[in-house]
Amino acid sequence: MSLPRPNTMTRVDEQDLPWELLEASPVAVELFDLDGIIRYVNNAAALRYAKSASELQGNNIWSLYPLSQAAHCKTLINQVINTGLPVQFTDQWEEKWVNVLIYPILGPSGKTEQIVIYTN
Repeated sequence: MSLPRPNTMTRVDEQDLPWELLEASPVAVELFDLDGIIRYVNNAAALRYAKSASELQGNNIWSLYPLSQAAHCKTLINQVINTGLPVQFTDQWEEKWVNVLIYPILGPSGKTEQIVIYTN
């Protein structure tokens, strides 16, 4: 398989580039607020849940996790919220081992306002 040459690649406006990079990533990216409401998921994350991104946005993230995983993940997310520091771990998802990074998104006050989860 060969990659496209730079001059034949699709041109992307500079302001859209970060979103295009997120969408092209094989890493699942999930952004949600402190109430658990999903604000953004990329295509890789949507595939994990066998839904489209538009179906997931606006829903509560905890409704997507099995109860046992949700309790563990909530504990780690509370740690991230309280410390403002990321947490990384390995977890099992549908019989596969995945690397997970939970990262705080700080607001202007310096406090965590959103959470992003990267799963690879």
